[in-house]
Amino acid sequence: KKEETAAEGTLRIRLDLRCKTNTGETVFSTRFSPAGDMLAAALGDGSIHLFNVEEGKSQRVLHTKMQNREERPCTAVRWRPNKADTPVILAACSNGSVQLFDLGSGQRTCVWETDNEVLSVDYAPDAMHFASVGRDRIVRLYDEKSAKVVSEMQSGYDFMGNVTAGHNNRIYAAKFAEPNVLLTGGWDKTIQVYDCRTGKSARVLYGAKVSGDGLDVRQTVVLAASCEKSNQLQLFDY
Repeated sequence: KKEETAAEGTLRIRLDLRCKTNTGETVFSTRFSPAGDMLAAALGDGSIHLFNVEEGKSQRVLHTKMQNREERPCTAVRWRPNKADTPVILAACSNGSVQLFDLGSGQRTCVWETDNEVLSVDYAPDAMHFASVGRDRIVRLYDEKSAKVVSEMQSGYDFMGNVTAGHNNRIYAAKFAEPNVLLTGGWDKTIQVYDCRTGKSARVLYGAKVSGDGLDVRQTVVLAASCEKSNQLQLFDY
């Protein structure tokens, strides 16, 4: 049976933004600023390139590499949601750190997660909290102001109300749907829907093998990027 085309149209490339590095590093994550005038790109050499969208020019390069430590990829990047605040960049680093860059003051805050590769981060819509996920399968919820962990979420519930183990493999993506609802996806082909008030997964969506910064949500619809030979883009209603 011939597959029906779901949508038709033409997409045109408006700008080619080049991240100048010495080794041609992979871009792991990109995000527009809340005002839409800047674009942040996280690279495999641990750098974050900030572009002026209108001019298409690189404005600034941030570095996540720490002194006397191995250079590792920056795997995800986010902007603090509030447009009125001084711009703040939140970054996930596979060296085991979560880093915040205050672009106004130039201050950098670094939090280390012992024995972990941090693979994704996300800000809550109200910017009161942010979350990190990674290799150790623990979902950490941070207080934004103090940059301290306030909750570690791992287990969940099945349809009978029994406690389950949550993710059983690396978690590669995190996305807040609401201030207290966090979606996470990874190699185990599950998207866990965490209730941050209880610290438990309230629902599980099955099928998408997420292997990068590949979750987004609009209202109750979840878009997931799956690293499989078929059904690479999947939609769910959480």
